[in-house]
Amino acid sequence: MSRHKAVYGKGFKSSEPVSKKILGELQPAIAAATAPRESEYSRNSAAAAFGSAPRHREVEFVEVDKRNLFKMGITDTQWSRQWGMRRSGFDNAWSRLDAYSFEPDPVTVAVLDTGVQLDHEDLQGRLWQNPGEIPGNGIDDDGNGFIDDVHGWDFADGDADPSDDDGHGTHCAGVIGAAKNGRGVVGAFGGSSSVRIMALRFLSSEGGRTSDAILALNYAVSMGAVISSNSWGGASHSLALESAVQSAKEGNDFVPTFPCNYEAALCVAATTSTEELADYSNYGVNSVEIAAPGTDIMSTYIGNSYASLSGTSMATPHVAGAAALVWSWMGQRFVSDAAGDLRAIILESAQRPSFLNGWVSHGMLDVNGMVLKAESRNWLRLLQPPNGSVDATGTIASVLLDALGEVNTSLEIGHEFLAVGTYEAHILISGSDHEDEDEAVVPVQLTILGSPYLPAGIFQGMLDFGVVPLGGEGRRTIRLWNYGNGTARVKLNPLASPFAGPLVEVSVEPHESMDLIVTCRPTRTGQFAGNASFGTNSGLPAVEASLADATEKGEQFSMAMSCKGSEAPHLELDSFSGAVLLQADGLPFHFTPCVPAQWEANFLDAQSPDTNVTAPLAVVESSNLEGCLPHQTTVAGHIVLVSRGGCTFQEKITLIQDAGGLGGLYYDTEGTTTLRMMGTADVNNAPTLPAFMVSRSQGLALRDRVLSGEVLMISLIRRPIVLHTHLPGEGSPRAYGQLGMQNLGGGLLHWSTEIDMLTFEEHSFYSVVYPGAANSTAGPDVAPLPPAPVPSWTESSMLTEDAYFRNKDQQLSRVLEAQLSGCHQANADVWQDVQMSSNGLIAMAPDSSTFRKGSDYWGHLPSEALPNGLLAAYWNDLRCSASHGCRLMTGGHRFAQNEAGSCGNSNATIIQYKDFVHRYDMSAVVSVEARLYADGCMELQYDRVPGQEHRSAAKIGIETRSGQLDLQKAPHAEGIRSDACFYQIIFCWNLLQSSPQSLR
Repeated sequence: MSRHKAVYGKGFKSSEPVSKKILGELQPAIAAATAPRESEYSRNSAAAAFGSAPRHREVEFVEVDKRNLFKMGITDTQWSRQWGMRRSGFDNAWSRLDAYSFEPDPVTVAVLDTGVQLDHEDLQGRLWQNPGEIPGNGIDDDGNGFIDDVHGWDFADGDADPSDDDGHGTHCAGVIGAAKNGRGVVGAFGGSSSVRIMALRFLSSEGGRTSDAILALNYAVSMGAVISSNSWGGASHSLALESAVQSAKEGNDFVPTFPCNYEAALCVAATTSTEELADYSNYGVNSVEIAAPGTDIMSTYIGNSYASLSGTSMATPHVAGAAALVWSWMGQRFVSDAAGDLRAIILESAQRPSFLNGWVSHGMLDVNGMVLKAESRNWLRLLQPPNGSVDATGTIASVLLDALGEVNTSLEIGHEFLAVGTYEAHILISGSDHEDEDEAVVPVQLTILGSPYLPAGIFQGMLDFGVVPLGGEGRRTIRLWNYGNGTARVKLNPLASPFAGPLVEVSVEPHESMDLIVTCRPTRTGQFAGNASFGTNSGLPAVEASLADATEKGEQFSMAMSCKGSEAPHLELDSFSGAVLLQADGLPFHFTPCVPAQWEANFLDAQSPDTNVTAPLAVVESSNLEGCLPHQTTVAGHIVLVSRGGCTFQEKITLIQDAGGLGGLYYDTEGTTTLRMMGTADVNNAPTLPAFMVSRSQGLALRDRVLSGEVLMISLIRRPIVLHTHLPGEGSPRAYGQLGMQNLGGGLLHWSTEIDMLTFEEHSFYSVVYPGAANSTAGPDVAPLPPAPVPSWTESSMLTEDAYFRNKDQQLSRVLEAQLSGCHQANADVWQDVQMSSNGLIAMAPDSSTFRKGSDYWGHLPSEALPNGLLAAYWNDLRCSASHGCRLMTGGHRFAQNEAGSCGNSNATIIQYKDFVHRYDMSAVVSVEARLYADGCMELQYDRVPGQEHRSAAKIGIETRSGQLDLQKAPHAEGIRSDACFYQIIFCWNLLQSSPQSLR
């Protein structure tokens, strides 16, 4: 006699990274084997409790014992006020779950809060009870270190009574577990009594300790809580608490709450009944993932009462309750693990209302969607085979076969809530003796295709290019929006000259957009007309839309085109800096925008006739589009085209120079170019080649032309107007410049001018004065510099040591209170947040909310990478070694009045780095004092600096808050000596400037 039953397989969705783990344990089987003629029913099969029973004459019928509770609707008296439950879809989820033919499993939810009223009428039968503890005997029966912890523990007072004296915790517990009993409110579990609320009190009216929160969270994990609800938080970061949260996650403890910046936690935002983000809510697409109702939430309250409260504290238990509900019903059948797949189900099923755009990363809690999403994990289901049985989820089947018999059974594949993608699973078949030779594996793959949809409105109207000069190019953009759930494909049929468009088919992913660009390049004057026809796969069923010829069978669209060619105007300037495309059959084309490089000022000679480079344009291989890897020797003698990103601008031009290139032409990666200057990352090794950056569309067009075999000649021209001006005070002479221009083309030229000064935060920038700097008048158009500062050093007795930096190498991590004026006109901007590091680096921002810490601590000035708004007093890899007498001192002082009209005439905040050493070279010792004046000036006094051979990597200078501009002084430059004091003032141009500079 032999019995045959199934064992389980595993399935996963292979199209998305989040689904590369096992999504569920599919337990399917197909039986097609032989068995003895006589056999009894396999009682150890999982289906024994549901579909079949032993055959006895006394049994007249077998019937499934279905759940039939609470079918009369919700009669709890406060249900009409529970808008949050209805908005989250709990009622629809209950209806769907009640139709299941199996019971939910018990699930424990730990509520870490102010405690819970244990005798509340609406929480009876919903409290967790420690099965290993005998109430009231004064003995630690289960040996967990807590005596009589029957329903939880009070970590605030250190006793076994976690009763609530505040109401907050009872309110949160009611949102999760209030009974559906005709009284009061209904919690997340509705009519199911499978929830167990574990009361863990660590908060009191005075708040709670981080250590108690950690103990409570560890207790929850050790005592079997699957979910924990944490409606609390604080401003300070705790590594110990973060570790406890992570341990809880790894222990299947799901944490849907603040601390939002802990990776293992799920952060919740609060919404109102009017479909708005609550004004008190958490927000931020980088940290807040899900939103739930949080305003006017009715729930249980102390005193056996009910109350309506508002807060993210009320939103959190909605999410915790939803997670527990789904885990209770589906965790052992559909969901692979609480902390991983359950989290994914919450986020993947979220609704996406528009009012949460930009505030929350995923959307609004949808509990019914969670149930459907969890069901979809079990997309492969076995139907009941002849003479056999199948469990309620369709994942385990058993069948009895006669000897040499066979049976066919069916599968149900797919689910209405499955997303587009490819899914894989396998079915394991084995006999009841589980012998390896009896096992068989049947692989199953399911691919779900979507249908694309391109609205006809995309192709309405005319592509009117207007008047386009000969040699020029008119461009019109068609934005293709795919509102379907399958990949859309669009093919523009070939266009007659002078019109042109992409020659290849373009694809648009679901709910994404792509720009298709059509151009007009007239070769003669006159009117041109044409028609652009588009073949698409829009409107086709999913399978047909994926075929190779789908763009010929889907919806077809057309757009009329019009373009008028004219004689080209051409503006030529006698002083010009930028990139130019030379054209053999026409006038040169000047690129706009065209961003210059800061390092060109180091070798620019405005009077030299050889201030431009002309060479053919070369493109790099596809594996090095950003130009951050060494180039092939084929770029020698060329101007090299690379994209922005991947490395610094300076690194790109250095690699071009190393390969024998003559210059760099970069193209932006952003749709709109806003950068005004490409910065020098390392002034000690400034490049000697020119470089400019053009727009993304211009760069891609150049790349396409070169790849098609066209030879393009590019000129990089550097002939600026140089104005010698420093601090023109009232009555001082202005600086003037002249710009000659002419129209060399055949068309009418319209022109305008705009003075784009390189300024600090759109107003002004800094200059620097130090001993030895030229500060005398060099002519009527050159204003004198202010006098250099005198050496001085603030005595330690006037300052206070910040012991935080002792024996540490810390990044920006300490806040110094100060009130400083930024370098703005009328000193309108005030900096109140000053961050210090041990590396001789100081960052300034208007307040703590605008400071961004970032990760750029490698000594690059300027760099758009955070942090920005930097003052590099002496930026190097320094540390404060107590054995060298190191101290970081801070304080404030008002120094003697400086010369009238100069800067530094105000109180100063002082940051003094005394005897800091290089991390890897203890002989390199630095002592520098930074004085941050309230009027915006900054003074640096150096008492001790390393020798020149030890300071090549150091930076001294200042960076704008945008990170786009800087002013640096090379550490080996004139005036910095290791055997004498050095001092300098960095001052605002606008402090003595009566009006902005103008060009006439």
